[in-house]
Amino acid sequence: MQKKKYFQYFLRGGRIRFGLSLIASVVQAILAAGMGIALQKMLDVAAYGLLRELYRCIVAIVIYFITMFCVCMVVRSTKQHFIEKALVAYKERVFRGIFEKTIHTFDSEMTGKYVSVLTNDIHVIEEKYLEKIYSLVSGVVT
Repeated sequence: MQKKKYFQYFLRGGRIRFGLSLIASVVQAILAAGMGIALQKMLDVAAYGLLRELYRCIVAIVIYFITMFCVCMVVRSTKQHFIEKALVAYKERVFRGIFEKTIHTFDSEMTGKYVSVLTNDIHVIEEKYLEKIYSLVSGVVT
């Protein structure tokens, strides 16, 4: 199987979920980058501004944190759901590939290889490939 087609198995039935999770990750990265600016503004107002400005700034920061929390929950749920569905689709493809093999192939190859693919390799794909997509996108944005 060509490497380009692997990602198609991950996206099977989850393109919208993947897109939504990427968009939410971008929004989360932008909000995280803006957090420093918002806190700096609050400290400036606290040090040099009026009390009324400080209250407005605190309200804005609270709204900001609530928004950040909601975005984080969306990222967490959509990303996890996409990864679960992607791995299920990939496992189904691996199982189909295993079952298409002949009995002679099973006699000549070590069965531990198949167990390794279904356990260790799937775990590596999840951590080193699918999770890193989101890290990469967040890193580019910030």
